[in-house]
Amino acid sequence: MLVIYILLFLLSIITLLYLPGKFIVNKLGLKLSFLEDVFISTVVGILSFTILSMLFSLIKLEIVLLSILLLVDVLTIKTEFWKKYKFEKKDLAPLVVITILSIIFSIPMITSGYFGNSLRLVGVNNIDGIWYLAQITELKNNFPPQHPGFAGYPLTGYHFLYFFLLAKISNIFGIPSVTLLFSFGSVLTAVMWGLGVYCLILKWSKDRINALIAVFLTMFGGSFVFISWLQGHRALDLDSGYGILQPPLSLLNPPFAISVVFLTAFLISSYEYFKSNNKSWIFPLVLIAGAVSLFKVYAGIIILGGFLFIVLVNLLQKKFYIIYGLIGVILLFFATYWPFTDKTAHLIFYPLWAPHSVLKDNMPWYGYTEKFYTYSREHVIKGLITIESYALFIFLIGNIGSRIIGLVVLPFIYFKKRKLPSLFSSMVFLMLLGSILTTLFFIQTGKVFETIQFSWYFLFLISLFSSFGLAFILELKYPKFLKYVFIILFLIITLPSAVSSILKYTSPTGGFIDPAFYSASIYLKNHGSYNQTVLTVPNGVGSTSAALNKWYISTNPIVPAIMNKRSFLSFEYFYFNGLNTNERLNLIKLIINTESSGSKDKSSIEDIKKALKKYDIVYIYSMKPLKFAQKTDNIKAVYNRSGQYIYEVN
Repeated sequence: MLVIYILLFLLSIITLLYLPGKFIVNKLGLKLSFLEDVFISTVVGILSFTILSMLFSLIKLEIVLLSILLLVDVLTIKTEFWKKYKFEKKDLAPLVVITILSIIFSIPMITSGYFGNSLRLVGVNNIDGIWYLAQITELKNNFPPQHPGFAGYPLTGYHFLYFFLLAKISNIFGIPSVTLLFSFGSVLTAVMWGLGVYCLILKWSKDRINALIAVFLTMFGGSFVFISWLQGHRALDLDSGYGILQPPLSLLNPPFAISVVFLTAFLISSYEYFKSNNKSWIFPLVLIAGAVSLFKVYAGIIILGGFLFIVLVNLLQKKFYIIYGLIGVILLFFATYWPFTDKTAHLIFYPLWAPHSVLKDNMPWYGYTEKFYTYSREHVIKGLITIESYALFIFLIGNIGSRIIGLVVLPFIYFKKRKLPSLFSSMVFLMLLGSILTTLFFIQTGKVFETIQFSWYFLFLISLFSSFGLAFILELKYPKFLKYVFIILFLIITLPSAVSSILKYTSPTGGFIDPAFYSASIYLKNHGSYNQTVLTVPNGVGSTSAALNKWYISTNPIVPAIMNKRSFLSFEYFYFNGLNTNERLNLIKLIINTESSGSKDKSSIEDIKKALKKYDIVYIYSMKPLKFAQKTDNIKAVYNRSGQYIYEVN
């Protein structure tokens, strides 16, 4: 069956993404090499298919979209476009290397989610993976989506478009959501990541070795945390001990990983636009800048900054046609991201919170809090400067890690060439600067410290610049033996994060969900429809507000993830604005109190029945028999195995 799913997924890439994207690229007349064409056409196809799917799903005419795509596929094939491209043999070896690196890069995501006779989710996917699956399930059934863990409320304030893409592929080709999320989607993203970076740096540097170094650094670059680890501080995570998650675990956050692909496509398009002044490149620039925010809002902010730089340069050059592109970005942004955003969300100025958090939480032996208190109280300015400088040094240089070697060499390269940075290089640097400054000086409402994710783009962009310096070192004329020594030493100080990450997520133990619960979940999945709501009654939880809130934040949207039903009330690790959880906890409190009293209070039972009807609850899940259900005529037990009880409300 796996082979069939692989073939179906490849067919989906070709028919839904690449061929429609190729059709647009042909119409624009963009001149691309074979590998560039594969990458840019697929990205354009992903964005176009997703945006059109949103529109046609909204008006419930998905079948019309499929008919249009089929026609476009046929028209594209008729052009025999493959005859116009010649694969360069020099790219064969790099392509093999990229494929191998992409597969290794995918391992943590592939192995962190396993579904068989039971469910196994490892590491962050023990939380995030369930939330991702819940969104895919919701989006397979409804658009606009409701909150899968809070039935009846719209899903806003979250970038869900990648999961919408997977949901549509799953609906059209029948590929399981789990397989798409953890396996096929991660491999596709990894290959696109590697291919895009290779094409970008090959254009930028005209050097294949430089391009491959960039691919390696953006996937497996590491920090200097291993130095603290070797000093005996073994509690530090090698992948994030200095506050920024290193690239090897990027695929565990699918929206971030796919946004890097879009960022790379934006950079390629920008490079070509600056170089050729071909107005046709404005279309992919507008498409990416306008639509990427609903894939990942942080990437949207960074890319929008890059696009505004292009607009400013063009206006200074009196190329006023760029204003039409800006209008296009604005319209696309408001048509896609704006309807689903949390209008109350905003950034809050909180200078240097990230470096301070690293010293306080990850490096308590440094005594930052005590030193800051003492120096502040005694007005020791030198002491304050020292600890703040140390915090910035650890956060910036510590996280940049071995990439600092390439960065140090960059000024020598510019001095040797005696050229100022190009407009394109300046744009990339400003995007890099914006990503790290936002991290350093702002937090946000809701998911307060999630602005740390801006720094992930900082490391990606830093890796691009660093690759130039490292390639320059390798091209210098000195004995090959010393070059091999340099490469080995560089790998030794770079790979600890990657090795640690892969080992962490390939562990064969842990992460399994109770088989009895999983069997009950499969029963619910196979009965009824998705739009029916499941109420979960907690076991062994008090009825006080504190106890119920503690239970609530320990839950997850496992019901929509694997039971194929909406959840009445479940929590994700951040708070969504506008959800009245107290009202729903009151119903659960009523059920707990009614059960505790032996269900003797008939008025309480009637109140429960009214609430079940009000919230349109169809199923109740519990880990013990419900006494009140036995005293009603419209609630019956439909599942009772191994301490798992499911009741149906008629």
